[in-house]
Amino acid sequence: MDIFDLEELKEYMEEKGYKKLSDFDRFASLTESNFGGKVIVINSTGETVFVQDEWGKDNTSEIEEYPIKYYPDEESEEKVFPGFKIDSDIYYLKEFMVRRG
Repeated sequence: MDIFDLEELKEYMEEKGYKKLSDFDRFASLTESNFGGKVIVINSTGETVFVQDEWGKDNTSEIEEYPIKYYPDEESEEKVFPGFKIDSDIYYLKEFMVRRG
């Protein structure tokens, strides 16, 4: 799957009949409440991440694209981990659990 940007992602999803990121064979998720959380798919270059909030079967947000950067660990400024930033919140890729569809 060679997907570089949001436009290509949307075209691929339309071709495959996918409605949300968790329809992919391989994605990662972070549970934020009893109702759902964030679902991500990393682009083919590893430079950006596609993010969608999902709550239940059909309740989803728009898919957004964010650059992957290295951020200091919350507990130790000496360690840095890849992640992405939404507003002022940093999400580390290590927090997400990889799933297979």
